[in-house]
Amino acid sequence: MKNRISNGVFGKIIRTLGYVLLLVSSVLILSELVLANTSYSLIAFLEPYANIVVNLVNQLGVSVVQYAFIGLVVGLLFLVWALRKGLILRLLISVLLIFVLAESVLHSNILFTGVLLTVPAFLDTAVTSVGSFIDQVVSASSYVAPGAVLILVLFLWALFANKKPKRLSVNLVRTATVFLLFAVILAVLPSIFTASLFTASWYIIVTLVFYILTYALYILGGVFGVIGFGRS
Repeated sequence: MKNRISNGVFGKIIRTLGYVLLLVSSVLILSELVLANTSYSLIAFLEPYANIVVNLVNQLGVSVVQYAFIGLVVGLLFLVWALRKGLILRLLISVLLIFVLAESVLHSNILFTGVLLTVPAFLDTAVTSVGSFIDQVVSASSYVAPGAVLILVLFLWALFANKKPKRLSVNLVRTATVFLLFAVILAVLPSIFTASLFTASWYIIVTLVFYILTYALYILGGVFGVIGFGRS
């Protein structure tokens, strides 16, 4: 059947690692997103749960949070290559994921994650080394950076939407990607249009809620993806 994927042992390992990275990185990013926006009452009620994550991470004695962005990108890369047959879409998504990661780190762009994340020094150094190239690409138009994120999210949705056979884990990740698309659109609009609407608290909260729903569903998708390790 077209688009039907049957993973062997290696494919199952890559797929499961993708879900593990998606799960862990989403937990970390979601906690950072909540803690960065506790001034909004509708977000503040999640603060105790975010603090639980922070406390657990602090007990590790390692700054795990700085690897959250990398974990998210690598996790999505693993899933893209494990859940898709076609080479072209996989390559396009891979290039866009790497570009969005680099551009986000270089210019502190939070469109893809919803919150500013610290990254390890080696990634910062690597991105800086190609910073002039990224600047040339982005400077071509103010729409390049947001456009890359929007196209990336659309391609991710297309990949997950066409995955066969349908699995709960994939459906959850696909739905999360829809929420991410809404979040990115809402976050991009203020940079395109000038209106008091975009600075209203309710508008910002709605945008944050879409990001929160994205990572909440990524977490659930990751859980069910790991549970379904044995499936083809």
